[in-house]
Amino acid sequence: MGAFDPFAFREQQMRIAYPTQTQLQNGRLHGTCQAFPTVSADARARPRLRAAMRESLVDAVATCMKEHKDLPPPERAPLGELLEPPVLVAAKLALYQTMRDQNVSNVALAKRLRTVEGAVRRLLDPYHRSQIDNVEAALAKLGKRLLVELRGV
Repeated sequence: MGAFDPFAFREQQMRIAYPTQTQLQNGRLHGTCQAFPTVSADARARPRLRAAMRESLVDAVATCMKEHKDLPPPERAPLGELLEPPVLVAAKLALYQTMRDQNVSNVALAKRLRTVEGAVRRLLDPYHRSQIDNVEAALAKLGKRLLVELRGV
């Protein structure tokens, strides 16, 4: 049996969430994410730590996208709490990774959407406040649809 590939079933689904580890250090909480070594934060309270970790995650995925790298796959066995980016950023990451998987360039997607390449670039920018329905439309052109899951905190 071959090595586990968390994205082997990517055609069916892609979940963008990464396990984190939290430790108490010098009276403060310190959080890390093994999938993204640059994601870390310190805080006195868990809610502030989670918010800081999410900000750090957005920065890390923006760097990953800027460097044209694949997203790290989520680990098979969660080490702790799952860290998800904000919903719009997660949708953009799904679009980015789908484009990479299908070898579709910004220009090619722009043609499918009947728009300009700059509009696709903005759809992929984690810091740009795109309309979620535009990201959904782009995913649909790639044969994908976006689902939202609601869970308790």
